[in-house]
Amino acid sequence: CVVVNQVIKAHRYELCYDAAEKMKFNAPVLLLYRAVPCLTGAQGQECYLDNDRTLLSVDDDKALRKKIMKYSLSGSRGNGSTEDHKKYGGDVEMDISCQYLKFLEMDDAVLNGNVERFGKGELLCGEIKQVLYEKLVKIFGEVKAGHIKDVERFYLIKSD
Repeated sequence: CVVVNQVIKAHRYELCYDAAEKMKFNAPVLLLYRAVPCLTGAQGQECYLDNDRTLLSVDDDKALRKKIMKYSLSGSRGNGSTEDHKKYGGDVEMDISCQYLKFLEMDDAVLNGNVERFGKGELLCGEIKQVLYEKLVKIFGEVKAGHIKDVERFYLIKSD
């Protein structure tokens, strides 16, 4: 069981333990911790809960799309224009949508294809954000439908 948690000043082991208990799993052992970067960009610190910039499973699709399109940091090279992005490509290490997809996309071929196309400038910033949005709608839909049982609120990504 992998439990993604990014909550400021929360004890990660306790979060994992609580989630595992609710899902009727054995007690977890936290072997590795990797923080999900803030929606507005990795700034060397953990992210604070802000309902306007935090992706929540309870968000409707419209609110989720607005947050991603408005707040997720784009990694376009050059001056930020479409022409420069197509010419120089995107910075996949800076682009938050690419970073989130590395956590969320389980199909390596799909992930590598999207990240490679973005890096070459074939996929624009708005398009990679749309890919992230569609992935999150699917995941959050499963959460809302109860496929992840007994989890009252499944906070996937926190932002500053």
